[in-house]
Amino acid sequence: MGARPLSDRQQYTLRLPTDLMAEAREQAAAYGTTVNHVLVDVISAEMRRRRAQRLLEEARALRERIAAEGGVQPDSTATMRALREGRSGG
Repeated sequence: MGARPLSDRQQYTLRLPTDLMAEAREQAAAYGTTVNHVLVDVISAEMRRRRAQRLLEEARALRERIAAEGGVQPDSTATMRALREGRSGG
């Protein structure tokens, strides 16, 4: 994720378990960055993962609703290919 301007940031006090803070410090040292950067990266990645999970769940629910309302539609690949080739579909 790209760096954001300082004006686009908010300060928040975060209370972390001692072992988690130690791990964040180790990673920051290993990657030559700050603990803040490590935590922002981890939180951003988790937020993206959760957003993607929610979208997948919404897509599954929509697919199930469509199937329940109208059933699964037949595969139209052969018909579309025939129409593209100038033959009548079917």
